[in-house]
Amino acid sequence: MSHPADYSYVAGAGVEGVLALAGLAVLVRRRARPSREPAALTPWAGGGADFLLLFLLAICGALIVPQIVGRAVRSAGLSRNARDVLAMLSSQGGLLAGVVAFHFGLGRRLADRATGRASVWRSGAATALVAFPLIFAVTLVWQNGLLWLGLPVETQDRVQNLIDLHSWVLRALYVGAAVVVAPVTEEAIFRAGLFRYLRGITPRGVAIWASALVFGLMHVDFRSPADSLASLVPMVVLGAIFAAAYERTGRIGTTMVAHGLFNLTMALLTLLGVNA
Repeated sequence: MSHPADYSYVAGAGVEGVLALAGLAVLVRRRARPSREPAALTPWAGGGADFLLLFLLAICGALIVPQIVGRAVRSAGLSRNARDVLAMLSSQGGLLAGVVAFHFGLGRRLADRATGRASVWRSGAATALVAFPLIFAVTLVWQNGLLWLGLPVETQDRVQNLIDLHSWVLRALYVGAAVVVAPVTEEAIFRAGLFRYLRGITPRGVAIWASALVFGLMHVDFRSPADSLASLVPMVVLGAIFAAAYERTGRIGTTMVAHGLFNLTMALLTLLGVNA
């Protein structure tokens, strides 16, 4: 008799297959269309010092806010899982606080003024669909290459943390942060910030891949880099896809939506046992 978990895995694999096919269809359709000039990005108003300020504010927020929250709940008697989720939420909240301080508090305009809300959602969904088959293929090739070389292919810490959560409340909070907060902060920093800054001073390919490389490296746990190796190249490719989409549409909302949908799908596949 089949175990219920088997049905979950089959359902997840089916969803993965449908998404891959849908993404390929969108990709083929786009390639068949006449090429269009990329939308003009809002120029980066400041220089390197301004971008460094953005990065430092975000990092300081990610370091300080968890310390404040940790001290406030130290005597609350929370479980280890609850503390882990709270640490992740406060870290993401700190990053967001740094971005907000830069954008509003210091008077630096970080993102473009996107108009046409429906088109942002539509272009974001299309970008996420295009990313699925590409990331699935890159992950398959990269991880099999690592295995061929005798290198470890470990489950990413963020993925394992989600698997280890047995409370649906904690899972909802964890997934909510990954789907809402992380896309806003990471797209603001790496696409509206780093990519847009590099796009003004370097060739297009350098701007896309350099910002994507930094994006990938920021997802590496340097306490155990071998555990993050399996996800490094796929994350770099994902960063390049998002940078190209931002350049094409000129709207940071596009990549925020795409990033959120991508994270949501990966979380659901993980809970179904596909990415475990």
